[in-house]
Amino acid sequence: MVMSIQVTNKILNLADLQEKLDRTVFDYVDTTQNWGKAKENLYTLYSQVREYFEVHVDSNDGAIPNSSPYWVLFMDISARLVYFNSLAKQHIVSDLDEATRSDITRAYEVAAKILPNKQFEENEELFEEINKSLQQISNGNHAVEKVSYPLTECLQNFYDYIKTL
Repeated sequence: MVMSIQVTNKILNLADLQEKLDRTVFDYVDTTQNWGKAKENLYTLYSQVREYFEVHVDSNDGAIPNSSPYWVLFMDISARLVYFNSLAKQHIVSDLDEATRSDITRAYEVAAKILPNKQFEENEELFEEINKSLQQISNGNHAVEKVSYPLTECLQNFYDYIKTL
């Protein structure tokens, strides 16, 4: 499976991205728990999404995109990528030092904050899963409040996060 996502007319193919994300999660997280392969595929997808979004915002003089169904789906997928990429990292790092634990904790918090429409059943389940992983890695010291932020705030939070990486 080629993990490259197509961009046509400056639009990322979200259907293709969703399919590759779902396939990776099903094959390497849910079914076989092959965390190394999951991390490899998820990181490739995540890197492409980060680069696409950063270039998109920077080419528009730093303006965050307006709300639209495209950007809702983009943020939904991005939240899943941030979460599952960090989950795979958590499972493959043999010694979770404080810096790595802090990076994963921050990523889980960001994934929860950028997930749009937390009231939808599927997103509610993912939010609960993210929060559970966050509490696990932080030994119960961190949790994220279930707040559905406006899409523009989700997009801004994601942009702020990727600019720090």
